[in-house]
Order: sequence, then C-alpha cells, then structure tokens
Amino acid sequence: MERVKVYQPNSHPHDIKSAGLFAKALMARYPHLPVEEDGRLNDAHLRENFVQRVFAHHTFRQQVLAEPSVKNLLAFHSQYKYILMAHSQTEYRGLGRLLGQEHQQYTIDELCDLYLQRFMKAISKPASRGNHYNVLLHLFGYLKPHLEGDVKQDILETFKNYLQGYVNLATALTLLHHYLRLFGSHYVQAQRYLSPYPKALGLRNQV
Repeated sequence: MERVKVYQPNSHPHDIKSAGLFAKALMARYPHLPVEEDGRLNDAHLRENFVQRVFAHHTFRQQVLAEPSVKNLLAFHSQYKYILMAHSQTEYRGLGRLLGQEHQQYTIDELCDLYLQRFMKAISKPASRGNHYNVLLHLFGYLKPHLEGDVKQDILETFKNYLQGYVNLATALTLLHHYLRLFGSHYVQAQRYLSPYPKALGLRNQV
C-alpha cells in the first residue's frame, strides 16, 4: 500500500517511496475495498476496525449492490446507524440527508457508489473510546423504562469503566446486549453495532 522502495535505473533506491504495483492497481480498480498493511494488523484497534470494514463492505454488496434501490440503501443505513455514529456523527447525519433530501439528483448506481464511498471513508479509522461510550449510552436509552435503578446503575458503571480503560468493549457490550435481547425492540436488536462480525473472532476483547 505504501513505503515500497522505488529503484532508479542505476539500481539504487530512490528517496521517493510508493505503493506496490499490484496493491496500487487493486486500490485503483476497487477504491472502496478495505485494505490494510499486514504489519499494522498487529495493532488490536486497527485489526478490529479492518475486519469490521471487511464485513460491512460484504454486507453492502449482499444487501444493496445485489439489488440496488433507495429502499435497500435506507435499510443498510438504518442497520449501521450506531457504527456510523461511533465513527462520525457528522457523516451519519450527512448520509441520512443524502438518502432523504438529496438522492433524487443521482441515478441509483451513482447513489450507491457515492454512499459506499462516503460510508467506507467514515469508518476507515478506529472509533475512539469516547465515541463508543456515547453510542453505549444511546443504546442504553432503549432500556431505561424496563430496568430497576440498581441494574441501571450497574450498567452505567460498567460503561464508565470502559471509558476509563478498566474493561474492554466486549465487557460493556455483553452486558448491554443481554438486556437488549430481553427488552430491546427488533430495530435495536438488528443494529450491526452489536454484532458487526462473528463473535467467535473475539476482536472486541482486545479494544
């Protein structure tokens, strides 16, 4: 992807570095495809984010590109609401406007391509701990009418422990998901934020 040596005609490496020939051609042909340097995947946050992007890209191809329509775009946007919010609330609102007020200026193919471009860019970097904490609180809002005070307090305390770095994201989400399965609506249970990829990968145990 980058930092590949470029050699001069005299066989000495040039000061300028570039992408590898294959990687450069691949990224040019598929500009929205998730790509990452293999060495950077040793970082738990970058690895988790990369896998999330891979599954999001796959889901978009399955649910939207297989049968392009504004309806399918809206359904995808709805499922990925909290993932987008964790990465960029500004782009979450912007993509909502694109699908609501602005979509008529584009053909459906143009709209799908523009949405995918902006969506993949929005989630291209790991979400901050503070943004995850904000999303956890938003999801917790669906539970407030159903829980006793001490249970609410336990959940909020776990969220604060996550924000302060004492527990990982999986700990906070496991507790939240338990109660959302009991009391959450179909809409909130369908949120990809709760399960962006198979849980067996265990990636949120490390972030």
